[in-house]
Amino acid sequence: MKFYKPQVELAKIVDPNEPTEFVLHAVTFCRYTNYKANGYEADFTDLEDGIVAVTLKLDQDVNLPDFEFITPVVHTINLGAIDFPEGDGWIDIDVVGAVIEEEGGEGRGTDTVSKTTKPGSKTTVSTAHSTTKTRPGDMLI
Repeated sequence: MKFYKPQVELAKIVDPNEPTEFVLHAVTFCRYTNYKANGYEADFTDLEDGIVAVTLKLDQDVNLPDFEFITPVVHTINLGAIDFPEGDGWIDIDVVGAVIEEEGGEGRGTDTVSKTTKPGSKTTVSTAHSTTKTRPGDMLI
């Protein structure tokens, strides 16, 4: 299963009395209707180099209808206040998905379902190109 490259928007929330916060909104299109968002991981290990890595997690759900229709899966993530060393930085985004793999029971009615993690597409967004929102007033969280 291949996941399409996520489409991302980054909002920079500026409050003169607080540190600048970032909110990442990502839409990943999947080929089937039974995928859903399953959280994320943020890695600040490379922050000194101006990079934050975010992994978007998808899950294929056996309880959802399985139609071959392109379906959006949405993640909206409050990354919080990030102090990039140079003022602006980069957010690297990866997608991974837990994909269903059916294992045959050799015709004995004992088919089992397991999941394996598959990598998806990647993209990067610069904080310099983020949409700035000023608090309070123009953005509800």
